[in-house]
Amino acid sequence: MITDIATLIKTKRKEKGITQKELADGICVQAVISKIEKGETTPSVDIFFKIVKKLEIDMSIVSKIFKLNNTIHQNLVYSDKVKQLLYMRDYENLAYVLKTLNKLDMTPEEILYYEWLISVTNYMTRQSTFLETIQELKGILSESKDNYFQLYLKVVSAIASIYSDNHDDDLALQYFESIIDDYQASEDFQDQVTFLYSISRAYFIKEDLNKSLMYISKAIDEILEEKSIYLLGDSLLMKAYILNEAKLYDESKKYCRNAITIFELENKELLKNMAQKLLIDIEEKKI
Repeated sequence: MITDIATLIKTKRKEKGITQKELADGICVQAVISKIEKGETTPSVDIFFKIVKKLEIDMSIVSKIFKLNNTIHQNLVYSDKVKQLLYMRDYENLAYVLKTLNKLDMTPEEILYYEWLISVTNYMTRQSTFLETIQELKGILSESKDNYFQLYLKVVSAIASIYSDNHDDDLALQYFESIIDDYQASEDFQDQVTFLYSISRAYFIKEDLNKSLMYISKAIDEILEEKSIYLLGDSLLMKAYILNEAKLYDESKKYCRNAITIFELENKELLKNMAQKLLIDIEEKKI
């Protein structure tokens, strides 16, 4: 596959009449493009789809390379590509990938999971309104509750997060609290951590710092126990925000710096910038 990607990018770049430097602009450094075209490295999912967009490569070609339309069923909606884009909150590229998937190849559970992804992605890219998204998610909720409980939990959590984003704090926490026991019993580490982070954020928005701190501390403990960095930077930054609001500035700075280190490892520039801004704000308060 690495050879196919190298050939595709090099060919399309030359067809467009642009240099490696021009292609790299706003995406990565020129050296990365050079290595990709030589077949020395495979681009990350986010870089690849940014290149695809810039070169206006037809998605049918991309589908063939990634074997997204393979006639043998491969649970593609659960693929690492989809998970990575969801984790990185790269909703524009996630929407691009989801368009390549064929619902006819999916099981009933996968169709519901796919529809959940579409609803969340459309909301985050502002293709759907708040009310449209809530209505769609509630439809998925009723279909998933009895048969696909792990998906049901994801949908409840998504509804709660969207209510929280729209400042309907009481309703958001009502949804979150309805599934606390279920998530604590869940064996899916990533789902547990995502839930703990989300409910902590909801309590933070409601200005309940004690509960927000309790849940984010649990999230960090779970991550460290698992020896993972899944949502570690996000959780450390969340704790920094809470400690800052509690006027525990030295502790907040410590968590900020730790979060920045993780974001640098994961190449999460936006979150890194947010952590750096918080660090500067704290320093200014102490002057």
